[in-house]
Amino acid sequence: GRRARLKLSIVVIFHDMRREAVRTLFSLGRAGQTGVESLDYEIIAIDNGSRVPLAPEHVESLPANVRYCRYETESVSPVGAVNWGAQVASGDYVAVIVDGARMASPGLLHATMMGTQLADEPFVFALAWHLGPKIQNVSM
Repeated sequence: GRRARLKLSIVVIFHDMRREAVRTLFSLGRAGQTGVESLDYEIIAIDNGSRVPLAPEHVESLPANVRYCRYETESVSPVGAVNWGAQVASGDYVAVIVDGARMASPGLLHATMMGTQLADEPFVFALAWHLGPKIQNVSM
């Protein structure tokens, strides 16, 4: 049977970013977040047709609430993977991170859930910030 619905599903899309995927998933996990001790959530990590998927030891080390999936596609667009992830999500709310090379701030999930209480049909989003004195591709 279908499992009980979760409060939040986070769909994260990756394409050819092994190093970044591991970091992003850690930042979204319970060890990287504050205020989520009682939050029932899942992370759906979707490899969007990468030439080299995550290493097996990385997949095996993921927390129990992370579901790693491979979405086979030739498309350069993440839209198919995002839509598929939203369809398989079990949460009352679905969050989408299209660029899996994003580190989540420690309070992101807690603040997201607080935001869902502000309206009957909420649309909650977070701004993306780059570290360093200039835009990221220049600072590198």
